[in-house]
Amino acid sequence: MRRGLTPFDARVSEHVKAAGASLRQAAREQSESLSQLMAEQRLGLLGTNEFNDRLNAINKAGQSKRHAAIDQLIAALDELPQ
Repeated sequence: MRRGLTPFDARVSEHVKAAGASLRQAAREQSESLSQLMAEQRLGLLGTNEFNDRLNAINKAGQSKRHAAIDQLIAALDELPQ
């Protein structure tokens, strides 16, 4: 436990750090997918509709992962004693 933190504060801190890690991982994955998509687009491998469909899918997946991380944090915090 870090100095100056109560046990409750330490648990909250752990949950926030875990959520932050999940959010960073989701952002990394989305960035990698977008980079791959843009590379394929630059090479002329994708039509406009396919590009737009994949872009929408990447963005929806990223949003879903971010929401899941936030929901997990909220659930963990709700379980902590008041």
